[in-house]
Amino acid sequence: GHMCIAVHIIIKNTSDTDIQVWTPSVNCIVNGFVQETTYDINYKDITTNFVSPGLLTDGYAIFVVPKDIQTIALKYDKYVTINIDPNYIQRFE
Repeated sequence: GHMCIAVHIIIKNTSDTDIQVWTPSVNCIVNGFVQETTYDINYKDITTNFVSPGLLTDGYAIFVVPKDIQTIALKYDKYVTINIDPNYIQRFE
């Protein structure tokens, strides 16, 4: 079976210029496989707008994943991979 998970993400622009700190093309990898993204109106999206230096933004990335999560990671661009403990995932059916 499958379920949806919502990952709360907080991002700070630590650069000296306005940058786009989030892109919806982030991959969620569960048990070695890329998962499908989805949307839920009850969860705040992460802005894809430019963020000024020193400021924070937050929101949720939502994915459809198998129920038997053994490993989970978010892969952002070529350089950032965030490994997540499956026990900290907010689950909703």
